[in-house]
Amino acid sequence: MLKEGHEIGNHTYSHKRLGFKFGKFIEDEIRKCDEVLKKVGIETNLFRFPGFSFNLICLRVCRNLRKKAIFSDMISNDWKDPWKERSHRDKPADIEAPVRKTLTKTRNGSILNFHDYLEGVGRHEEIVLIMERVLPELTKRFKCVTVSELLFP
Repeated sequence: MLKEGHEIGNHTYSHKRLGFKFGKFIEDEIRKCDEVLKKVGIETNLFRFPGFSFNLICLRVCRNLRKKAIFSDMISNDWKDPWKERSHRDKPADIEAPVRKTLTKTRNGSILNFHDYLEGVGRHEEIVLIMERVLPELTKRFKCVTVSELLFP
């Protein structure tokens, strides 16, 4: 992914929501994730809160760890039902809702939110199908860049 020019950020070690957590827990989650990333040669100052759940303590911890908190303005909802229930279905999940939302809500400068893994489900098999639909259209309309290129040129 790095060789292809993708940028990787920290998203915590256990993906627990941080909005009601104390500073030590938050710091430990970020540091543990950094340790794992470092083992595969990745060092990053980018951070996104799981579920976008945060509080002032989270922001203080990010500042102390020199992390740049990244948010998203286009959340595809690719994780919502029926995605979680697809393990009980005999046919692939309908990808039309996240495709339609992405194509109608993405603007110049948007940061998009998608998932290749779904908690409680595992690999998000349909993400490739979604990307095959949205990427050709989005690359016609926009120049795709990394978060750092967009926010910290």
